[in-house]
Amino acid sequence: MKRRIVLVFDILPHPEAGGLSVTYQALIPLLQDRYDFCIISVFNCGYSQNERYPDTPIINLFRHHTDIRYAKIKPLLKQGHLLQVLNILYSIFLYLAAAPAAGRRMKKHLRSDDILIAVSPAAARFIPKARTFILEVHVFYEYFFGKNKLGRIQASLMKKPALTIFRTKADMKKAMPTMNAHYVYNFFDETKYDSLLQIDAPTRSHRILFMGRLNTQKNPERMLRCAEALKKRGVAFQLDIYGTGPKEEKMREWIRSHDLTSCVTMKGFTKDKTIYNQYALHWQTSDFEGLSLSIIEAKAFGVPTISTDWGPGVYEVIHDGQDGYICQSEDQFVQKTAELLNDRERMRAMSYAAKQNAAEFGKTQARRHWLYILENAEKGNYQLEENWNETTCNRI
Repeated sequence: MKRRIVLVFDILPHPEAGGLSVTYQALIPLLQDRYDFCIISVFNCGYSQNERYPDTPIINLFRHHTDIRYAKIKPLLKQGHLLQVLNILYSIFLYLAAAPAAGRRMKKHLRSDDILIAVSPAAARFIPKARTFILEVHVFYEYFFGKNKLGRIQASLMKKPALTIFRTKADMKKAMPTMNAHYVYNFFDETKYDSLLQIDAPTRSHRILFMGRLNTQKNPERMLRCAEALKKRGVAFQLDIYGTGPKEEKMREWIRSHDLTSCVTMKGFTKDKTIYNQYALHWQTSDFEGLSLSIIEAKAFGVPTISTDWGPGVYEVIHDGQDGYICQSEDQFVQKTAELLNDRERMRAMSYAAKQNAAEFGKTQARRHWLYILENAEKGNYQLEENWNETTCNRI
């Protein structure tokens, strides 16, 4: 009988929300030959089975759907949405008060030999006190352990994990003085679409894409300012924006009011990864990230990324000047884009370098790393090597 991994969410995101959803939709099939999986959503996610999580039961502990984003309260009050404000306040109350009851309910669904993984500090506070668990942190270290108020509150409310897994080596090293920390990269099946690869295709020429949630973290306003500056320089380009989110309508209006409709197109949400094959460049304008999956996906298709310097992790996923550029200002962002779009040979070299470097974030490497972590967890060992050795994982 296979050991079971229980993934604990405070609330399981919608399957098309990106972020955490995409991460675990990929992780479950990666390890399903070795482990059974179960998902526990403390608050109601709206479903108990979903095709994006194959053969994985989803258990909702409470019927209420929560929204604890307190930063929304002020703008909602200004807009007169009192019922939405009351729902957020009630959600915050439930989040703070529900831990004891959640722990009791969760116990009924757990086996003694389950490996528990809390997908965030917000989820970790609901795990029963007597249970050992692994904590995953998908954003940068400072969000939960720095100056962010909501993040610090969530981290302070949880019990201590046996192991905390970050998305980058840089964040792992920041955490090591105060906690037992490790890292594992986000991953993508870098060989799945090799037969479709078209690095030299003329259809890629001067085409740029953005892929991600249209929210404050991604700073899409910066992306549009860069597009406007690129147009003013007289550079021929087409920017396609894939994603949805709270900034979407404002972006559409900005594109219209700044006369960018001829070169910037909002494409909406897509789950089709082959669209990277239609583009020469990938843009990322985030203020912060854990480890960007869209950069990894772009590399798998030989698409270099021009990115902001959103944290130390960006230097782990982009080799600056080799398979992309990490920019310190909007002027530099626009300049590097213009240079690449107008230098076919340089673009070609960067594209092939991106594809070559994608293997570091590939499916095979991720499976080896996860099995190293989980095989040790099965033995009760959570003290892992910083520079883990693939050969220690002898049952791949």
